[in-house]
Amino acid sequence: MPLLSAAEEIKKFETQQKFTQDLRDRMDEEYALYRGDEDVYNIPVEEGDWENVITNRAKVEVNRVIEDLSYAARKLYIPVSEEDKRDRRALSRTEQAAIGIIYLGDMLLQGSPFSSDLQSLLAKYWVLRGISVKRFLLREEEDKLVPDIAVWDGRNAQWIEGKKKLIWVGNIRYASPEQVKDEYEGWNGGVDDAARNLVKIYDIWDCSTPGKPAQEGVIIGTEYVKEPKDVKVGDSTLDYIPINIATRRGMPLISDSNTDNIKFTAQSYLTNNKELYTIESKLLTYVLTGASRDTKTPIVIEWNGQGNSPIEKFRDTDPFVQGRVIVLDTSKGEKLAGELPPSNTGNILQMYDMLLGLLGIGGMSPVAFGRISQALPAQGIDILSHAALANERAFKDGMEGDYVWLAGEAIRQYKLGNFKEQEFEGYDKGNSPFRVKVKPNDIDENWHFKCELIPDLIRDKAGMINIASQAVRDKLLSRQTARDQFQLVLDTDLEEAKVGKEDARSLFGIGEIEAFMAYVDDYAKVLKIKVSDAEKAKFIIDHAYPKLLRAIGNQPQGGEGGGGNGSMPARQVVNNNQMTARTAQPSIPPEVVKAAQMKNLGL
Repeated sequence: MPLLSAAEEIKKFETQQKFTQDLRDRMDEEYALYRGDEDVYNIPVEEGDWENVITNRAKVEVNRVIEDLSYAARKLYIPVSEEDKRDRRALSRTEQAAIGIIYLGDMLLQGSPFSSDLQSLLAKYWVLRGISVKRFLLREEEDKLVPDIAVWDGRNAQWIEGKKKLIWVGNIRYASPEQVKDEYEGWNGGVDDAARNLVKIYDIWDCSTPGKPAQEGVIIGTEYVKEPKDVKVGDSTLDYIPINIATRRGMPLISDSNTDNIKFTAQSYLTNNKELYTIESKLLTYVLTGASRDTKTPIVIEWNGQGNSPIEKFRDTDPFVQGRVIVLDTSKGEKLAGELPPSNTGNILQMYDMLLGLLGIGGMSPVAFGRISQALPAQGIDILSHAALANERAFKDGMEGDYVWLAGEAIRQYKLGNFKEQEFEGYDKGNSPFRVKVKPNDIDENWHFKCELIPDLIRDKAGMINIASQAVRDKLLSRQTARDQFQLVLDTDLEEAKVGKEDARSLFGIGEIEAFMAYVDDYAKVLKIKVSDAEKAKFIIDHAYPKLLRAIGNQPQGGEGGGGNGSMPARQVVNNNQMTARTAQPSIPPEVVKAAQMKNLGL
């Protein structure tokens, strides 16, 4: 059915909020831990006066995971088999269109001071909320393609699932009155949050009627500021809601007698240790309070009551100032008594050690920050480091899935909308910049994308290179498979081509030629003469071609009575040539020779 009245849609939203209340409560509690709210961490006043400590563990660990995922190298591509590599050139247009559309949408996202780049934004919501909500819609503005990407807070989104797809989605966001007036012309309402001067905005999507297009409407207060309309891409309507909601770390929605099971469906990074952070703060508070009391231990003086009270000697006198002398009259019964016993924190510290073990299991151990308390070989450090970062895996996998969905949605909508030919730019899977024009008809929708996020772990790279090299030497893996399996490079095809070029340069002596040609050019400038391109080409032929022939002649011949085993590898040919062959004598242009002779004669 189409969208109902504004009041009915708000009521539907509030009904769904009741269903997800326990999940949203848990999210609020965890975000309070991240913020370091005093009312969450501090010991209540009813329990006494304490030197309260708020641990920074929740914030530091969450930020560390977010940074690892935000700055990971991203490889988005269409995987093809060896048999399908003939289609790679055609597929590259589809690949580049998706990457270019996402790249443009990413740039638009960064236009807001309170937003960030797409990868960082996804990482933040995955780690802090455990759920990802994304909307993608292509539209045209003044003949320009605009990828409208929105990443929503899963806490403020509600949804209803159908048989195969989402049939209703609602989202709440807040904006200033000035922003609302700019976005929705004619609005002149009031604010919902007077303390922060914010207006509550409902964005509602519906696709519950079979055979009918999806609709969107925007509600403020009790009325639509954007009337329900069919969702269009170009001139075509969408028969689905272009929103994706995903979770990775958590349990499926289990139905039993417990009504709060939904709070375990989308687990954030903090969920494992949610109950332990406040205990850590409490133990640290006990230790700090004890230390503070010990430093303020009072001076205890015995006095038998004869004469004036000796307290006057200490009332305005600090006994700990260097050189201070305070006289007590023992005849009057004045003397220092023993100090008050210091606080005993042994049991507290023992408990804290146990707590650190639990925090490391559920979160991130100190190894992840480079703190290792024992001597270990490099392999042992690698094992501990990987274990320490294991809690990132679910969020990494979720972000990879987000990019796969965005890429698929980008090419689907670009082709469906029948837009004009567009020019896209971005960085391909080999991290090389590109700029290309793509028509909607160039898009091939029959292929699926794959995304890999590759954190930068230097020790891992060193170990992988050693293992990969050994596997290639032992002929257990091909060079291309080794690069793919150990993620040594982003684009294995491109790297293979680069290696081939390097082999060819070595085989033909290109480096030597370039060096000598640079020498000829410099010498010609000194003598103020010109050397033509034809003369340079002749020199190259005279120098490089004979060297190539000698390199080929050095190869042992197989098959025709030579008894050899076939051709040598190119690099071995070059090595042998360098060791046994006489260096080719260059043919110097005659103008250079003549000028040199004249110079020697002093002319």
